Amino acid sequence: MPAKSKSEQMAVVEICYQSLLLPMAKALKVVELLSGAVIVQRDYDDRRTTYVVKEIAEVEFRTVRASDVRESRTHNGRFLLEGPRGAE
Repeated sequence: MPAKSKSEQMAVVEICYQSLLLPMAKALKVVELLSGAVIVQRDYDDRRTTYVVKEIAEVEFRTVRASDVRESRTHNGRFLLEGPRGAE
């Protein structure tokens, strides 16, 4: 994901304890699409794949201020959201 402008409203969608930072509009779509989703476990039975329903998926939504987002650096010292070298 390329670096976002400071004015773009961002949000975090947490899906089963995994936090994802997205632009607000996309985050709202993700929450809408995943409402009512359930967690399943893949099961192989008689050479056939089946899915066992385990529980309702936990999906949370939080707005985020730009000042609350900071980047970590990759192994080569670049920021994760910089994009490939030479990208403008």
